[in-house]
Amino acid sequence: MQVMGLDPAHCVLGETENPFTQELYDDDVCITTHYYLNDMISNLFSVIHEGGHALYELHVDPSLRFTVLAGGGSIGLHESQSRLFENHVGRSREFLSFLWSKLLELFPENLAGVNFEEFYRAVNYVEPGLIRTEADELTYSLHIMIRYELEKQFLNGSLTVCEPPAA
Repeated sequence: MQVMGLDPAHCVLGETENPFTQELYDDDVCITTHYYLNDMISNLFSVIHEGGHALYELHVDPSLRFTVLAGGGSIGLHESQSRLFENHVGRSREFLSFLWSKLLELFPENLAGVNFEEFYRAVNYVEPGLIRTEADELTYSLHIMIRYELEKQFLNGSLTVCEPPAA
């Protein structure tokens, strides 16, 4: 959060099962994350993603308060900003090289024997998976496309509630 420029006087971090970000009131934002004991990368990128939402909230023009544009123009804009930070900033060689020394300091045992290039590749590993929030930057979009297609089928009645796993 500090590396991203999130001021602890205006942004607090909490723990939850399903991460989210919530503007509390005028320049105060709460971000939450879920910690996995054996997955530092997931933990790191959950905070970066939610931090992207927080930065968006904290930079909405104060003159828009009490209008329909308070909290951002749309969920699409909001998500684009969080994904920008998570994938284009957070997974970049420049950001990770800046963060690397701090990670080595905080997790010396976990990162013993790991060099920066190995860490960079692990962070940018592409692999299909069933969990959208854990998807890499390439397959995340496929999750959205599949979800959209399934939702259309629900709406037009060609898919029942019991059929999504097979579909």
